[in-house]
This record gives sequence, structure tokens and C-alpha cells, in this order.
Amino acid sequence: MEKKYVHVQHGRLANSGYLANCRDSDGRFHLGVILLLGLLSIGLLIGLLVANTQYNKAKSQLTKELQALKQTHKTSIDALQSKLEEKSKELGYALNLAQQNRDSKCNSNDDLLNNQTDRPCICNETLFNLTTKLEQLPTDLPEEESGFQGLSKQNTTCPEGWTKFNCSCYQSFGAGSWDEGREDCISKGGNLVVIDDPEEQTFVSTFAKNPLWIGLSDKETEGFWKWVDGTSLSFTYWAKTQPDGDINTLRGDEDCVLIRSYDDLFWHDYPCSLSMHWICEKVLAKV
Repeated sequence: MEKKYVHVQHGRLANSGYLANCRDSDGRFHLGVILLLGLLSIGLLIGLLVANTQYNKAKSQLTKELQALKQTHKTSIDALQSKLEEKSKELGYALNLAQQNRDSKCNSNDDLLNNQTDRPCICNETLFNLTTKLEQLPTDLPEEESGFQGLSKQNTTCPEGWTKFNCSCYQSFGAGSWDEGREDCISKGGNLVVIDDPEEQTFVSTFAKNPLWIGLSDKETEGFWKWVDGTSLSFTYWAKTQPDGDINTLRGDEDCVLIRSYDDLFWHDYPCSLSMHWICEKVLAKV
């Protein structure tokens, strides 16, 4: 009986060792899992930190580029605005100068002679004052003492059938070639019309019931457009794609200019030999 008891005791001790080994294995497994999860968490955190750093860096770079782009656009807009204001001032000055040159009033004969236009007009107010002084002089005063030698009155009205605009008279005639129109205008004491500014262009349009020759051509030098009074272009009203020169070979050289009412009165170059109406212009004549 005593030996059996001892055997039982050894069996219990053996079972206790096995349980202890199992518990140690479970502890190591759990510790390994915890360590793995910790490492994964640390790796994920590091990845998030790196991604956040790269995001902030990219955002900062894009912000700088956007600011630089805005500054560039602002500089360009400011430059364009400045250029627009400068051109507006130049246009205003040009329009003001044109109005002054077209004004029928001036202070003296010197003002008239010093006028910067190529075709100075008669100053009606100065003429009226000089004429009044002439009429007030004694009729028996010798001509050499009057101080008005050679002074003659001016006709401030146009001949019958002609229309006055500023200091010139206008009338349309025709039909015929450009050269025939010019010869006809010269025979009437004028020439084919010379259009100096938008106001005169608008006025001439009132005659354009038919296509009308105007006094512009490049007959002397191809591509160099010049008015019949010898002046070059200071104002233009070409139609789109005009002048197109010799594109239409069926009609020949297009060296002369006309306006057409059905095309908003824009300028077109045409062969000079075509039969069209024309518009003459002549300054107010002396009487």
C-alpha cells in the first residue's frame, strides 16, 4: 500500500510540470502578438507622419506657385491696363486735335496759316471780322494805306446742288472710271474726296446710294496708298481682308478705292477702269 501512494505522488508532479510548460508557451505567444501589433502600430504611425510631411511640403510648394502665378497675372494685367490708358489718352488727344483742326473758328490769320492739317479751311469768324473792318474803312482811302491790299470776301456757302460739311462742298456724279471721275472733279474746281477722319467718313456715307470712287489709290507705287492731294493715310476704314490687291485676277489690278452702301461703307480696292459713280470735294471758293 505504501508503494502505490508514492507512485501517485510522482504522477501529480509530472502533470504540474506539463501545465507550467503550457502556460509559459501561451505567455510567449501573447507577448509576440503584442510586440507584432506594437511594431505594426509604430510603422503605421511613421508612415502617417511621412505622408503628412510630404503633403505639407507639396501644399507649401503649390501655394508658392499659385502666388507666383497670381503675381505674374497681376503684373500682366497692370501692364495691359497701363497700355490701354495710354492708348486712350493718345486717342483722346488725336480726336481733340482733329476737332480743333476742323473747327471753323480761329483767333487770327496766323492761326490759320499755322494749322497742322494738310488742307486748312477758311476761318469764318476771322473772315467776318476782317470783312467788317474793311467795310468800315473810308471809301476814298487809297488802297495802299488801307492795310487790306488784296483782301477779298469769301463765299461761305456752296454752289447749288453741293452740300457743305465743315469747310468743303461735296457732290456725287458719274458714272465712269476712277480717272474720269477725278478729271470731272478737277473740272468742277475740286478733286475726288479725301477722307481725313471718322466724321467725314460718316458724312460721305450720305451720298453712297451707289458705289462711289474716293480719292485714294496706289497707282504710283503698288501697296503704297495715297490720297489725290498727295497725303498718306492718317485714317482708314478698310473692309475685312481689304485691300486684297491682285487676288481677283479676272478683274485685273485693284489700284483704286471705292465705298459701298451695302457693305457698311467700308473701303474696297477695285480696278480703276470699272464704271462707278464718284464723289467730288472742293473748298469754299473766293468771290
